[in-house]
Amino acid sequence: NWPDIANWLLDKGFSIIPLAKCEDASNCKRPLIQWDEYQRRAPGIEEVRKWVREFKDRLGGFAIVCGKPSGNLLVLGFEHEDAYKWFIENAPGQVRQLLENSMRVLTGVRSDGKRGVHVYVRLPAGYGVRNTDIVLPIQINAEDPHKKEPLNKLEVRFDGRYVVGPGYRHYSGVDYCIAIGPEDTPGELRCQGFVGKPDMALWY
Repeated sequence: NWPDIANWLLDKGFSIIPLAKCEDASNCKRPLIQWDEYQRRAPGIEEVRKWVREFKDRLGGFAIVCGKPSGNLLVLGFEHEDAYKWFIENAPGQVRQLLENSMRVLTGVRSDGKRGVHVYVRLPAGYGVRNTDIVLPIQINAEDPHKKEPLNKLEVRFDGRYVVGPGYRHYSGVDYCIAIGPEDTPGELRCQGFVGKPDMALWY
């Protein structure tokens, strides 16, 4: 139910844009609209309903626009959950606590059965970071069968970038899902073993 999912995402303060269905690894995560405007503001629910009607069977879900239009949203994208665990284990205490209590979305499946991880963090107003990719000093004995990218990579995403939102079907055959999130997370967006956090409201 894309309108209900979109309404929930908007209610959480995210700016969203529609994505085309993922046909294969080379034609995936593609916006269905020109999205410059939504780097400045979030769409209204009537705009979203128009997208759902217009794109119908082509709609694969929504992307979350990072940075200011989504409440100063920073997304840390780990290509493999072992990279996420390494980062958490080596982060300073306050950073570790923040990340462990932030919304966490699981992404595609890798060759060893493990998944990628997106961590959503809201920064205080006036703060920002540069978009960048970082190769972490960890060996990961797995691969993405469809792409030739290192799985020890961390993607830092803020203004001018977007990430695929929960509910989208990844080319590996699984849906992006929320592992840790607000207690009112819709059932169709929850990972198996979902953990709802009552204090997640403080994050918003």
